[in-house]
Amino acid sequence: MNYLNKIIMAAVTILIFLSNAYTEDESNIIPIKAKKYKDWVDAHIHESSGLEQSSMNHNVYYTHNDNSQNWIACARRNGTYLGRIYFSHNLNVLVDAEDMSIGPGPINGKSYIYYGTIGDNGAGRVNGIQILRMVEPEITEEFGRIDVTSEVMHYIYPDGPRDAETLFVDPNTKDIYIISKRDKRPRVYVARYPQPIDTTTTLEYLGELPQSIGRGITGGDMSRDGKHIILCTNYKNTSDPHFFHFQKNENQTVYEALSQEPEILYTDFIHPQREAVCWNNSATSFYASTEGSMYLTYYSYHSKPNIVVSTPENGQLNVTKGKGCLFELSANDDGAVVALNLIINDHLDLTVQGDSYSSEHFLSHLETGEYTLRITAYDNAGYSRTKRRQVIVLPNTLDEAKYVTGKVTAGHHWETVNFYNPINNPVVVVSPASYNGHQGAFPEIRNVNKDGFEVHIREWNHLDGSHVPETINYFAVEAGVHSIKDFSIQASVIQVSESDQSRYFPGTFSSSPVVFSTVASSNNEMPVTSFVSEVESYTYMINLEKEEGASNITHHESVHVIAINTGNNDSKTIKSGLTSSTYHHDEKTLDFRHDFTYPTFFMQTQTKNGVDPYVIRWIKNTLKSDSVDIFLQEETSSDSEIEHANESIGWLVFEQE
Repeated sequence: MNYLNKIIMAAVTILIFLSNAYTEDESNIIPIKAKKYKDWVDAHIHESSGLEQSSMNHNVYYTHNDNSQNWIACARRNGTYLGRIYFSHNLNVLVDAEDMSIGPGPINGKSYIYYGTIGDNGAGRVNGIQILRMVEPEITEEFGRIDVTSEVMHYIYPDGPRDAETLFVDPNTKDIYIISKRDKRPRVYVARYPQPIDTTTTLEYLGELPQSIGRGITGGDMSRDGKHIILCTNYKNTSDPHFFHFQKNENQTVYEALSQEPEILYTDFIHPQREAVCWNNSATSFYASTEGSMYLTYYSYHSKPNIVVSTPENGQLNVTKGKGCLFELSANDDGAVVALNLIINDHLDLTVQGDSYSSEHFLSHLETGEYTLRITAYDNAGYSRTKRRQVIVLPNTLDEAKYVTGKVTAGHHWETVNFYNPINNPVVVVSPASYNGHQGAFPEIRNVNKDGFEVHIREWNHLDGSHVPETINYFAVEAGVHSIKDFSIQASVIQVSESDQSRYFPGTFSSSPVVFSTVASSNNEMPVTSFVSEVESYTYMINLEKEEGASNITHHESVHVIAINTGNNDSKTIKSGLTSSTYHHDEKTLDFRHDFTYPTFFMQTQTKNGVDPYVIRWIKNTLKSDSVDIFLQEETSSDSEIEHANESIGWLVFEQE
C-alpha cells in the first residue's frame, strides 16, 4: 500500500469510528485519532513553538523555536529539511517567540508570515510585545537559506503584561488575534488591520473564552476559509482536553465564534509538551508539534454540523397559542447538511430536507404548556449534532404585568427607591437625567431587588464627579412577557459588552417595539452606558459605550431591558412611540401625543448614526402635559466638539399613579 493510500485509509477509519460512536450526541466531546510523522530534521529545532502549512508552497511546513532566533525552519511533512527563512530584524526585538500564522496582508494576492514574540512567563514585559510580518517566499526545493525583509509591529495590553502563546490571523479582515495562556479564563485580544508599523499600539481586549476552557492554551490557528478555529493545550493526561474547535458562521465575528462552547477534542496520542497547532489548507485535518521530542502529528477530523437557532441565549422559545412565533434555523458543515429533524417531547414533529428552515408561525398548533424541542442536523458524511430548546406556549391573552413607576431626585450620592408594591424578579429602567447640572452625566442603578433599588447621577470620568440633584423617572416591571393596558411588554436582564451584540426578545412582537435599557452593575471602573439600535420585531442590537478618552471596556455589565410595542392605542394612561431621525445636539420638543396630568416619561435613542458617545438630557422648565424639550449631550473627554448626528428616539409615557 503506497503512502497516500495509507493516509486515506487512516482518515476513513477515523471517520467510521466517529460516525458509529457519536451519531446523535448532544455534548461537544469528540475523540480523534492521530498519525505521527518523522522527527524534524533540523537539529536546531528543539522546542517547536509555532507551526504553519505554507499556503503557496506544496508540502512545505514552517516551525520555529521557543526562543529569540531570527529564523524559521522549513520542512516537508515527513520531516525532510529544506532550509531556513531569515528575518531582517535583529534579536533586540525578538523576545520569546511563541506562535506564527499565515494570512493576507497589505498587498492583495500576497501571502504573509506572521511571527509573534508574545511570550512573557513572568508577565513583566511592560514595554510590550512584537509581531513580525514578511511576505512568504517561493520554495521549490532544498534551499539552505532565504533572507526576507520583515516589518515589526509593537503592542501593549490594555490590562497589563501577560503571557500568551497563541496568535492567528483572520483571513477575511486581516486582524491579528492573541489569546493569553495563564489567566484562569484565557483572554482574547485583537490588533485591527491596518496594523501600524514601528510604533507602539494598544491591543483591543474583546473578552474571555468560555468557562469550559481554563489555563494552558499553547497554540492556535484559523483556517484559510475563516470558518474554523483550533486551539491546543499542553495537558498531558488522556482525560484532559487536548484541542478546542470553534466553528465560525458568516454573520459572526471572530470573538462571537470564540464565545460559544467549542467542540472538545481528545486524542489517544499524548504529546510530552504540545506547543503548536495548524490547519491544513483545506481545513479537513490539522497538525500539532511539540517541544522536546520533535515530531509532527496529523489529525484527521470532521466537525459536526453547526446549528444556529434564532432563540434567546437562555434557549427558551416563547410561543403564543394559535399564533406561534418567528423561528429561523440553519445548519452548516464541511459536508452538506442534508436533513433537519424537529422533535417535540420525543415525538417527531417535522423533517426538513436541506440545511435551513424558517416560519413566521412556528409551533402554532401546540396547546398552552411547556415542551422540549430537540433539533438534529445530519450531514452527508453521517455526522449529526443535536440542540435542545425549551418551549413555553403562552395563552392568547397575556397576564397583566405588575409594575410601578415614579420619580426620584438624586445627585452624585446614592439614593434608595422603595417600590410602593413589591415586584418579584423586577426589571428596572430609568429615564435620562434632567439638565440642572450642565456637566455630562447620566443615572446609574444598583442593588435591584423586589422592594426597590438604588440610583445616583454619574458624571463622565474626566469630570470632577460632583453633580447637583437631577430628576429621574423609573419604571419597574416583572421579568417576562406581559401586557399593560393592551400594550405588549417584554422585560429581561442580560449581560452586555462593548461590542455590538444581537439579542432576541423573550417573545416576538407583531412589529418593531421601542427598547429601553439601563446598566445595573459596576464591573468596570469607568462609567458606561448602554445603547440599542437596529430594533426589529424579534431582535435588537445592544452594546456598552464609554467616554472617548477612557481605556477599553474589559468586563460585561448587567443591563435591564424593557421593550414595548408602539402604535395607536385608546389608553389615556400610557403612550409610546418612535420619532424620525431628527434629534441631535440642539434642543427639540418631544411630543407625547396626549395630554397627561402628571407625565412620567422615558426615552432612548434607537439608532447609532453618530459615532461619539452621548447621553440624552431633558429641560425641566419645558415639561408640559403633552411634551418636553430634549437634546443629545456629547461627552468631551477627547475634544470640545459637541455636534451630533440625527438620531431616532423611542419614548414611553405613563400617567403617574
